[in-house]
Parts: sequence; C-alpha cells; structure tokens
Amino acid sequence: MIRGIFSRIECVVAHYPCKGFSSDQLFVSIWEGVGLLEGYCFKVRALICDGATPNRKLYRYHGKGQDICHRTVNPFNRKRNLYFICDTPHLLKTTRNNFENSGWNNKTRNLHFNGLPIKWSQIVRLVEDDIHGMGLRLLPKLTYEHIHLTPTLRMRVKLAVQVLSSSVAAALQLQNRAETKSTETFTRMFDQFFDLKSCVMLGKEMLSLPGVHFLLSEKFNQDPMEQYLSKQRGMGGFCDNPTVRQFQHNALRLQVSGAPSVLVASRGNCQVFHNGQFNASTLQTLRRKHNRQ
Repeated sequence: MIRGIFSRIECVVAHYPCKGFSSDQLFVSIWEGVGLLEGYCFKVRALICDGATPNRKLYRYHGKGQDICHRTVNPFNRKRNLYFICDTPHLLKTTRNNFENSGWNNKTRNLHFNGLPIKWSQIVRLVEDDIHGMGLRLLPKLTYEHIHLTPTLRMRVKLAVQVLSSSVAAALQLQNRAETKSTETFTRMFDQFFDLKSCVMLGKEMLSLPGVHFLLSEKFNQDPMEQYLSKQRGMGGFCDNPTVRQFQHNALRLQVSGAPSVLVASRGNCQVFHNGQFNASTLQTLRRKHNRQ
C-alpha cells in the first residue's frame, strides 16, 4: 500500500497469496514495487512495516554489516534516500505485551535489568495503590483498563503509551522501593525511545523542500493498512478465510469506492475531499479557532 505524505492518496499496489514471506522474497517484491512507483513519477521516501523478523532482516540487507540500518540510497534516484521505519504503535504494544507477561498474565517472560526483576505486578500494585489512596492521584490517567488487559484493550496504543511513560517512572521513583528500580529505569527508557531517528531525519529532509511548511508525523505509520484489512474482514461477513478470488473482488470494490471519480460527485452519498487544500494558512486558521475556544 502507498500513502501520500502531502496528499490524501491511499492505495493498495499489490497483494500476494502466501503462507509467509522470507526476507529474500520481500527484497525482490519491494524493490520491484518501488521501481514501478518511481516509473509512474511517485517519489518513494520511506518503507514502513511492523517489527516481524523478515522485515528486520530486510533492513540488515542494506546495512553492509551495520547492526542498525535505518536508510539506504534509492537506486532509482541516488539523490534521495529511502528510510526504513518500524511502525511505532506495533513496537509499543509488543513491548507492553512482553512486559505484561513478565510474571503476570501468561508468565512467558522473566525480564531483569541490573540483577533486579521487571514485573508487571509492580505496575499493578502502583496503580491500585494510587486509585485507592487518599488525596490527589499521582497517575490520574491510569485506570483499571491499563493494568487488567483484555484482547481488545491490548489493541489500544494509548493504553501502552500511558504505562510506558515518564509519569509512571516518576511515581516509582517517589515510592523509592529497591525492588522496583529496574522497572523505573525500563519505563523511563521507553518514554525517551518515542523519538525515531529515521523519522526525524526524514522529517528534516521533507521540511527542506520548497513549499513545505509543516509535516504530520502521523503519516509515518501503517494505520491505513490496518484499516484496509479491517474493511476486508468486514466485507467478508462470516467468512473468516476468504479465497484469493474473494479477496481480489473485495479489493476491487474498495478501490472503486475510494476512487477520485466517486469522491468528486458532490451530489453522491460520499463526502468530497480535495487534495492539497490543507496548507499553512489552514493550519493557522485551526490554531485561531482552538485559541478562541
């Protein structure tokens, strides 16, 4: 799927029926897709995916022996770099889920740092003491849902971010318990981890372009792909395992319903969106409205 940084374009380019992909297969398919897009005058700036093992191995293919590789030269235009960005919401939820399983829930993890345990039960006790305590709360944003997670709650990124935050680290520090020192360090480190090097460098590069006055960092995630797959599942009804033919048929229907020829029909049932109208003056107008409120 491609997503425009400065436009509303969201379009599925290709899909492959398979049981799984290796990094070698990804390498060929991705660069073939980049070549086709560049040939149609699209400027590919970044590749965004989750932290699956084949994806991480694909990054290392471009690192020439480096432990961490966050960019490579675009072979179709060597004046531009192509940046690799792991989908931040997936990383945060994966970290929180492993943290939750450390001595809690499935108990499949046993996290330690500097010889001290990092346990989810310490967060549970911290939040419950804060909820049932007297006076002002140290963690007013944390609720029962943050610590006793269900499969649905585990999908909410906000719940993971608010647990892995500096406010939780500060509350643990205030308690000053020796057994929670590693948990305090762990949460504080992940609060500082939110800044992505690849996204920062790409952002500076984008803002240096003529006519670019602002950049929406929320563009650099794979939410449109998640929404697309959700629509595919919804169109399938009770069919949990669609065939390739059914998936392709639904993909065509989704593509037609989102095509510009449908959107520009002002008297139709679809709301009309005009690409490129959200500019710096629009941003200033929104700020003035917000200040009045």
